[in-house]
Amino acid sequence: MNVTLPGNAATVVLHAERAVELPGQRTVAIADVHWGKATAMRANGVPVPGGGTTADLTRLDRLLGRTNAERLLILGDLAHSRHGWNSRALEPVMAWRSRWPSLQITLVRGNHDAHAGDPPSGLGIETYDTLSLHDVICAHEPPHAHVQGITLCGHLHPNVKLAGRGGDRVRLPCFVLGSNYLMLPAFSAFTGGGAWTPSRGERAFAIVDDHVAEVPL
Repeated sequence: MNVTLPGNAATVVLHAERAVELPGQRTVAIADVHWGKATAMRANGVPVPGGGTTADLTRLDRLLGRTNAERLLILGDLAHSRHGWNSRALEPVMAWRSRWPSLQITLVRGNHDAHAGDPPSGLGIETYDTLSLHDVICAHEPPHAHVQGITLCGHLHPNVKLAGRGGDRVRLPCFVLGSNYLMLPAFSAFTGGGAWTPSRGERAFAIVDDHVAEVPL
C-alpha cells in the first residue's frame, strides 16, 4: 500500500511483511526484530516453542525477493537480549545472512540493543544511534512533538483492535502515521502489542493476512 509522508511528499510502500519500503533508496525498513526472545524465555524456565526466528526470516526472504532491496534498515531492538547472540540462536540467522551476502544491513540501536550489545561482526551489520537517510530521520523511538521532519520508528509495537458485528474482537499489527512520524509494527511475530494508544490526527494501517488496509480510529 502506498502512503505519502506528511510534509515530505515522498511516497513509501507499506508491506504486509511488517515492513516499509523506500523505493527511491532501494531500502526496506523493519523494527523490533527481537532475535533470541524465545531462547531467553526458555533460559528463564518459560516453555515456549522454537522456530519463531526461522519463520520471521522466511518472511524477510519473501520481502527482499519481491522488492529487490539493496539495503535493510533495522529500527532498533534487533536482539531481545544477549541470548540472541549465542550459538544456538545465531545458527538460523547466519544461514539467512549467507543467502544475502551483498545486502547492506544497518541497525539503529534500540533499548534492547543497549543490553544485548552490538551484533557479531560476522553478520556485517553497521550500527548507529541515530541516522538520516536524505530527508528521513531513522530512530527507534517516536519523536517528540516539536521535532521537525519525518521519523521512521518502532518501539511501541502498535496493534489496532477491530470488532465484528457479533461482538468478536481481534488485534492486528498496524503501521501508525502521525504528523511527524511513521511507526512500524514489531517485525517479530513472537512479540505482542505494546503501549500505543491512538492519538488525535493519527492514521492506522492494519495488516490483514497478506495486505495492508487503513482502518478508522
